[in-house]
Amino acid sequence: MDEQTSYIDVTPSYMVIAFIWAFFKPQFAIDGGPPQQARWGQNLVPVAPGRHQVSVWCPYMWMPQCGLNTAVVDAHPASVTKVSWKAPWLVFLQGSISVGAGALPSGASAYGALPQGQAVAGTPADWYPDPQARHQQRYWDGSAWTAHVSDGGVTSEDPI
Repeated sequence: MDEQTSYIDVTPSYMVIAFIWAFFKPQFAIDGGPPQQARWGQNLVPVAPGRHQVSVWCPYMWMPQCGLNTAVVDAHPASVTKVSWKAPWLVFLQGSISVGAGALPSGASAYGALPQGQAVAGTPADWYPDPQARHQQRYWDGSAWTAHVSDGGVTSEDPI
């Protein structure tokens, strides 16, 4: 893997009791691009490092974008950002979406990555998903996690 390649892991799922979803194929779009058909479960997509908008939905009968929900994610070099989307229990509702760090593909370099939310040597100072999952992001100063956190773009402090 190129040390500058980033991945977004789009993972659609549904509740077991809503098995009817298995008959429909989820879709997603990155940065407003054309819809891409996905499978239920992991869909690893290579992207350029940077901020991306990910939309996920599932066509259902007469509804072309059932459960549509969108998340903005920051894809860091040589890392995986996981976007999990859960189909709504009622087709008229919005699907739930969450963002977190994922594992690098097997055989991939961990240079500059934050696999599973853990910082590694050489990772540049920046905002990354909170390794303790208490907040959306936590600031990495290049050598250690700081108390600076961010939720919905609002910064505050929460000591580790």
